[in-house]
Amino acid sequence: MNASRTPSSRRSLRRALGLLALAGVVIVTTWSATDRLSERFSPEAARAVPPPAVTTISAEPTRATFYSPVYRGSIETHDETTISARITAQVLESPLNAGDRVGEGEVLVRMDTDETRLEVRQREAADQRLDGERATAQRNLDRQQDLFARDLIPESELDDARQRVATLEAQLRENRSALELARKRLEYTTERAPFTAQVRHTHVRPGDLAVSGQPLIELVGLEGLHAVLRVPERDILLLEPGLDVELTIPALEHTVTTRLDRVHPTLDISRRSGSFETRLIDPPEALRPGMAAQARVVLEYLDPVIRVPAHAVWGDVDNQWIYRLEDGRAYRTEVVTRSLPNGERAILEGIEPGDRIIVTPDRRIRDGMPVHAVDDSPR
Repeated sequence: MNASRTPSSRRSLRRALGLLALAGVVIVTTWSATDRLSERFSPEAARAVPPPAVTTISAEPTRATFYSPVYRGSIETHDETTISARITAQVLESPLNAGDRVGEGEVLVRMDTDETRLEVRQREAADQRLDGERATAQRNLDRQQDLFARDLIPESELDDARQRVATLEAQLRENRSALELARKRLEYTTERAPFTAQVRHTHVRPGDLAVSGQPLIELVGLEGLHAVLRVPERDILLLEPGLDVELTIPALEHTVTTRLDRVHPTLDISRRSGSFETRLIDPPEALRPGMAAQARVVLEYLDPVIRVPAHAVWGDVDNQWIYRLEDGRAYRTEVVTRSLPNGERAILEGIEPGDRIIVTPDRRIRDGMPVHAVDDSPR
């Protein structure tokens, strides 16, 4: 009897446990379905969801500046020249070396003057002699004219006297031209700086024989320095003289605002780029031609506009809008904007000064939705 009841008792226990498990599943399923139906048909009974937290800024009109991209180039000078010998002579002095600075009018090279001074003295002596001979011939001509008027000499003697005066006057003019040229050649024995400059290279030293036309010294002007910046061809039509330019010299860590002086009329075919230049009114003393430069051009000033981060502006194909905070809710407001540098946009229309603009890029925000401004403060 005991042996037969034991298997039966075990089967009854397993059935009871199975029924209890099934009942548990049914209870949990029924409770979950009831909860969902309650949320659907009884919103007041649904669990409350906190509004999105947002950050806002106050709409304050400020000046906006529209810049071009950054252009790169170098410092150049219009005053750049090579001084060459204008006579053939021995070099006596060449005191300068590469890198030296010279002022306008300072001596660069001095050459031997003995030969040219001698030529000047010879021409001056010849001028005195010819001038005296011409004066004597003129007095003789005056006498011949008086004698001819009294029929005391033939006309041929008068013609000879006239020819003598004309010949001496021609010789005098020729000698004076040669004298002027000799004096010029004497001036050419000393070469002076035509402008304030820095020596780039010297080609002669004392004792060298400088031949006419031979380079003596190369100069780079330190006044009138300007920057030449390269511009892609697509940007060249945006530029015009008179625009403000923010110019930076990286080597000197120097930034200055200048004016665009001129846009070069031709393009570099190999680079497909144009260029413009801007003059430095008061350049740093250490500035040198060849230094790298970079600049951006101020294309336009807008005053006043409301500036916001670009991610605060939403849009589609046809419209742009921002969300404005009022009484704890977000309200969609249509706006007209324009891109600014540094990831900003300028709001041109649609917002009034003092409005609170939501700048949190939360895609859950909808028109009229309650929001929580984490930085909200009394205005």
